[in-house]
Amino acid sequence: MTPDPPVAYTLSLIDAALRTVGPHCLADEHVFVLDKELSAPFYHRFVLANPRPTQLMAWFEVVTSGMSFYLDRSAEIPEWSYNWIRDNPKAFQEEIRLLFSSHILVEHQGTRTVLRLFGSEGVQLRQYTFTQGLVLNLFRQRCFKLYPPLFS
Repeated sequence: MTPDPPVAYTLSLIDAALRTVGPHCLADEHVFVLDKELSAPFYHRFVLANPRPTQLMAWFEVVTSGMSFYLDRSAEIPEWSYNWIRDNPKAFQEEIRLLFSSHILVEHQGTRTVLRLFGSEGVQLRQYTFTQGLVLNLFRQRCFKLYPPLFS
């Protein structure tokens, strides 16, 4: 099955970014595996090949309209449109590098999930917030978990 041109272009950018942070690429299936049951020319889903309990639960989708990640309990965070990816390929690859080479601190408080990406110096580089539903989270307990980078 040959992917549509926007999907193929996005996958090539992801693959090039992954080669700069680790020894693996999308084709070798050591880190991510293509979910063949759901794949179509306009849609590709990649899931972790060998998830471990100490590893962040992660998978991502590449479609003709863009790309989105599913990290821990968050859905479609981060997410980029194909137009932005096409217009900013270097910035997109830098975001992919950051995502796979950063420590990720996950904070849960009720239905809210906050993902913070930290560089090797301990400086926060990005923050993504995801809230599911309309429940007040003020009186809920906060839980934190720090995950190592997918690629060291």
